[in-house]
Amino acid sequence: MTTEATGQQKRGRKGQGKTLPGLYKRGNVWWIRYTGPDGRQRFETSRSTSRKGADALLILRKKQVMEGINPVAEHQLKSYLFTELADQYDAWAIRQRAYHTSKEILYHPPTCSLRSMCSQELDCADG
Repeated sequence: MTTEATGQQKRGRKGQGKTLPGLYKRGNVWWIRYTGPDGRQRFETSRSTSRKGADALLILRKKQVMEGINPVAEHQLKSYLFTELADQYDAWAIRQRAYHTSKEILYHPPTCSLRSMCSQELDCADG
């Protein structure tokens, strides 16, 4: 017996049909889940309340992974050296009124990457 013959309605999602594996909804926004080229699970918001938009993004990401393109690489931050950012700050801060007091840390800056730096190294460089 089918549900049409009994006159009962199916419970659950109404009128949405089947979703692709890797799509789920959080609040009103659709999120996607896929396996990246490195084999790790990636979770990303589609920034869309429409399932069709999320479907398109999921298909695009899976296509990029199949082609060997890392979709997460465009979102990663560049690794800066402290001296690079210190030079940019120095160019900006020269027009500030208290420039002579803030310049002290730039005299002996550490030469390591900011990602590997801890606050103790800044204290040592200050002194």
